[in-house]
Amino acid sequence: LVQQKYKIADDKVEVIPLIPLTELATREQYPEFIEKKFDIVFYGRVDKYKDYETFFKAVDSIFAKGNEVSILVINDFLPEREFEALVSSAKAAVFPYSGATGSHGPSVAFSLGVPIIATDVGCFQEYINDFGIGLCVEPKNPLALAAAIMEILETTIPKALIQKKFKEGLYKAKQKLYEV
Repeated sequence: LVQQKYKIADDKVEVIPLIPLTELATREQYPEFIEKKFDIVFYGRVDKYKDYETFFKAVDSIFAKGNEVSILVINDFLPEREFEALVSSAKAAVFPYSGATGSHGPSVAFSLGVPIIATDVGCFQEYINDFGIGLCVEPKNPLALAAAIMEILETTIPKALIQKKFKEGLYKAKQKLYEV
């Protein structure tokens, strides 16, 4: 559906399909996904506020400029080990939300050493400033999102640096919490 709607070649996007929670996806079920490395990972429940529309328009503009980018969309329940393997192998996690208050997604990415590209809604900018490395762009702007994706993909950011900033940010947040 994604490939058809946005005219993106089948070999450019991988989607792990939604399955019943009682049948968790495993390495044995999806070895082609688990072992592959992706440039961009987009994960979580499919909800309108996550703005898949802007994300895929951004991807379309990246492809239109002749750039090669591989994408993984995880809309599934995976065992922790498989999920971590997929996210940590990506060069960036993308959160192009049209609205949000908070999200656990950036924390997961940062803990695995993955930078994020997010829209400037909710507390994404605060997450980047305090806990990780990434870029924020205005919501519903596919060209700005595409430019940010390419900027992150063209920059070498050591995983250890992102993980260090995440741990330091958690420590500082914990210290603030107990200052009262």
